[in-house]
Amino acid sequence: MNPIRAKNHSFKKILFLLLLVPTIGYSQKTDIITLLNGDHITGELKGMRTGLLELSTDNMGTIFIEWDKIKEIQTDKYFQITLDDGRIYFGSIHISDKKGMVIVKGVTIDKELFLKHIVEITRIKETFWEILGGYIQLGISYNKGSDVAELNFSTDLTYNIRKRQFELIFNSIISSTSDSITSKNQNASFSFLRYLERKWFWSAPISVNQNTTLGLDLRANIGAAMGKDFIHTNDMLLSSQVGLVGNREWYINQTEPQNNLTLLLTNRFQYFIYEDPGIILDSYLIVYPYLTDLGRIRINYNFSMDWEIINDFYWNLSLNFSSDNQPQSQDENKVDYNINTGLKYSL
Repeated sequence: MNPIRAKNHSFKKILFLLLLVPTIGYSQKTDIITLLNGDHITGELKGMRTGLLELSTDNMGTIFIEWDKIKEIQTDKYFQITLDDGRIYFGSIHISDKKGMVIVKGVTIDKELFLKHIVEITRIKETFWEILGGYIQLGISYNKGSDVAELNFSTDLTYNIRKRQFELIFNSIISSTSDSITSKNQNASFSFLRYLERKWFWSAPISVNQNTTLGLDLRANIGAAMGKDFIHTNDMLLSSQVGLVGNREWYINQTEPQNNLTLLLTNRFQYFIYEDPGIILDSYLIVYPYLTDLGRIRINYNFSMDWEIINDFYWNLSLNFSSDNQPQSQDENKVDYNINTGLKYSL
């Protein structure tokens, strides 16, 4: 099986040009990747995640190389290297005379690392343009028998710098008939995450939500949490968080808003299959036990499967589930769920 997957990123560059004006720079393609079969590939090392090393070349465009097929790496550029036990190192990557290892040359110290324990490589001191990642997804459906149309749109933008991550997420599911809009389920969030030692991290999320099926007109949230990556390998990620969230809720049939304090409990499991075609499975559970209204519990659960079609385009199938065992608006549902499909483009 060919360990190299080539991709043409011309569409991505055009899309970015339409969204914003980039900082233009030039990087020399002098990094050398040596495969287990002895082949040498020269290019610009962009990074490595989910078992795939990204390399920009002059002749083949951008290619992705399976991590377990790599023997040696040589680059003078500066990277953040994350190990499967949570340790993080910074430096350039060089060839070691020991089999299966590389040398990371930092500012004051050199460290030899086993390739098999490296789970992520992130470029340091690049432009905003090159560090920005995420996806855009769109889906549309219509049922003539019930005369119901549904539009779902979502985007997730991430920005990573030395041990820090900023993430902006927006999701919208709107159902309507020819007469009127029947339901809205929309979420927007911004979060800051700081990586600590031994797979620990802390986060500060801010979000707003709307779900008319559950009688919720608007909910504003702000919180803080501690979390840990219990499993972080090239094909799997399992993490959990515990924290506190304060919110203010406005319900459709109520005139006065409510202030609440809740616990925040999350569990996320991701599984990556990087054989061609690539598949990403993502399961994310969030539970909010209320401290100011004991006995009330809200649950959000999202499951998605991304099946790569071609050149960073994915077919997406997702399930979104929300529940509130004590809805504050009279005669509203306790449970809401949606099953959606659409196309996703990975930035």
